[in-house]
Amino acid sequence: MSSSKSVVVESVIPLSAEQKRVLSSLLKARVGSEKFTEKVNPTLLGGLRVSIGTTQYDMSLTGKLSQLRNI
Repeated sequence: MSSSKSVVVESVIPLSAEQKRVLSSLLKARVGSEKFTEKVNPTLLGGLRVSIGTTQYDMSLTGKLSQLRNI
């Protein structure tokens, strides 16, 4: 993935300094950039939603519940 893609990380509560550090390392290895925009989204109920460019990785509790409804 190109490092020019914007990365947005959504969580229910603000990420801790350690969580940000780990996420930055993972993003640098995967995307080539460790920069991301953090957003607090209480509707997620738990977990994270990560958007890299137009691709979204939904690891939130809301996303998992939505998947269960679609089974």
